[in-house]
Formats: sequence, structure tokens, C-alpha cells
Amino acid sequence: MARTDLTTVAEASMSGVDLTAGFTPAIADGHAVADNGRMLLVAKNTDASAKNLLFDIPILIEGQTVTDRSVTIPATTGLMMIGPFKPIYRQANGKFHIDYSAVTGVSVKLISLPAG
Repeated sequence: MARTDLTTVAEASMSGVDLTAGFTPAIADGHAVADNGRMLLVAKNTDASAKNLLFDIPILIEGQTVTDRSVTIPATTGLMMIGPFKPIYRQANGKFHIDYSAVTGVSVKLISLPAG
């Protein structure tokens, strides 16, 4: 799978973050996010059917794989904020992966919480 890096659009602040702009369309190969432990993902769905975002958990517990995390984005006007992401979602390269059950009508926006 050839993932595309998703970059931070804004940092949360007391001035606020515009949640209506700056979205990136979902892609079939999924996205990768460089994780600093303070990332929030805003996902919206304008399609007539609900969609799932899947977050890979690359760890083993007693030799067994862990079920990936799935978050459902409701149909038509679905808007969800997800995160921050715990270290269990990080791949060996420090990024977490986002996969989509389908991409029609789905777009995402990455916001970083301020340090400290």
C-alpha cells in the first residue's frame, strides 16, 4: 500500500481553529501521520452512507495481533474529532496509519494540540 503523508493544517489555540476549511480528501491507499502524541484528526462524511476510519494497532499481545480501532463517521453530515493517539498506534517509523472503508464523501483534517 502506498500511503500518502497527511500534514498538520493547524495548531489548536485560544484563537480557535476553522473547522470548515483545510480538509484533504480520503484516498484508497490511506494516509500516514507523523505522530507527536498531540494529534487530533477531524473527519467528515458528506456521502449518503456511513464510513469507517480504521487505525492500525501494530503491536502483539502474547503473540496475538490486536484488532485495529474502527471509528464510524455518520452519513451525510457526519463530523468526528478523533485523538490524541496513544503510542500503541505508532508504526516503527513513528507514524500512525489511517485506512478508509470507502473514500466517497470522506475528507480529513489534522490538528496538533500545543506542546505543554
